[in-house]
Amino acid sequence: MLKDTLAVVDDWRPSISRSDAAEMDKKAQRLLRAVGNRQGRGRMNSDTTLRHSYPPRGVVVATAECLPEGPAFESATARALVVNVSRDEVDLGRLSELQVNKVELQAAISGYVEWVSEHYDELAARLEGTRPEYRDLFAKELAGSHPRTPNAAAALMAGLQTLERYAVTVRAITPSEGEEFLARGVAAIIEAGKAHIEATKGEHPATRFLEILRALFAAGKAYVKDREQGIHPEDWAKLGWEQRKMQHGSDIVPERSASFVGWVDEFYLYLDQDASYAAVVGFARLGGIPFGIKPRALWRALAASGMSTVDRGRTNKVERIEGSTKRVIKLCHSVVLDEDTSQG
Repeated sequence: MLKDTLAVVDDWRPSISRSDAAEMDKKAQRLLRAVGNRQGRGRMNSDTTLRHSYPPRGVVVATAECLPEGPAFESATARALVVNVSRDEVDLGRLSELQVNKVELQAAISGYVEWVSEHYDELAARLEGTRPEYRDLFAKELAGSHPRTPNAAAALMAGLQTLERYAVTVRAITPSEGEEFLARGVAAIIEAGKAHIEATKGEHPATRFLEILRALFAAGKAYVKDREQGIHPEDWAKLGWEQRKMQHGSDIVPERSASFVGWVDEFYLYLDQDASYAAVVGFARLGGIPFGIKPRALWRALAASGMSTVDRGRTNKVERIEGSTKRVIKLCHSVVLDEDTSQG
């Protein structure tokens, strides 16, 4: 099914519940790996002989709110070609105008499909000659990418070539406009490829988490309490608190819109696991920052890297917080806070 056609999958998004997230991740991995590897689902007959496999033979476009992330996705997402489209890049007025004339759009795509069908053998022979050239070009321009990225980029360019030839044939554009169209296509694909390399380079999950947490403190979007008293810490102005005028004088309170993430003393931060994770995920989602790392994998990565102090055989540590014991993520000031912020 869907051989040599376009299939659209809508849409991958981060899920809130663990069961939904696991199901979404499972489907996303199966799709990315099957299409990227051109590999069908392996199944057995009742007599343990292998059943016939049906590999994907078309092109899949999947929309997503953010890029699936984490160790399980690093290889899978590298097999795709990510194209980021922001709201500002879409001319909503022009889009609405085109949607009003949807009958004309149907006629246009119908004419294109019919033309490709009539010239299929000729187009296939021509693309067999030009596609390797584009693949070599993209391999050079996208040095350091996944081995499959140049091939995916060349496939996109093959589609643009076919569209350009059709547009010139039906006199929708002139030959010179067609050449400009192809040149812009090459430049756009190279730009998208470089952005894809950056997005899928597999940054260490602990490093990504700490970078976002650092940004939260810098933006006044996170605050910590004093470890012993549970009130504002000594360096309150640098740790998410502000002096605000109240009805009867003033008081030191958490900054507006700041999220609680844990506690602090002279030397350490003690992160509340649920609160700090939720704050980082929420901030990343609002900023369009890819962050699909699950809590268990994150705490394990922090412990393995030596960034957090843990109890033997655990990924967290028992500490006395506000008069009672609690399991927390214990980090030195220097791991999260700037030098100026960490001074007592």
